[in-house]
Amino acid sequence: MLNVLKTYWDLLSPVSRQRQIVLIVLTTLSGVVELVSVGLVIPFIALAANALPFGAAQRFTRGLVDVLSQWGIPKEQHTLALGLVFLLGIAAANLYLCFYQFYAAWFVQRQRQELSARIVESLAWRPLEWLEIGRAHV
Repeated sequence: MLNVLKTYWDLLSPVSRQRQIVLIVLTTLSGVVELVSVGLVIPFIALAANALPFGAAQRFTRGLVDVLSQWGIPKEQHTLALGLVFLLGIAAANLYLCFYQFYAAWFVQRQRQELSARIVESLAWRPLEWLEIGRAHV
């Protein structure tokens, strides 16, 4: 497995290696963003319902309520405001995931083009041994 990765790495140009590193970082961040966006659903519902039983969560809920009140949002609209914040967070996460998917597809396409060009170039400059062998038999 490591031999395959080393061979792949050796085939990459310096610019492609940098792009590969960026892709690895984006992939890692994509996993974190996905984990956070999925992991926030239940806590958000509990916060919106004010149903978290433990002390730190209730302090956090009170802190959120205080911030929303300072922004001039009436108490009866706090759940709506929290829902909008949650939706904006999910929208930001999905926007990032769209960017990541675009970059990954672009990177793969560039790699295919570069490797195809290198293969064609190496074949074009290869000695025509098969032609010389064919002439010897005639």
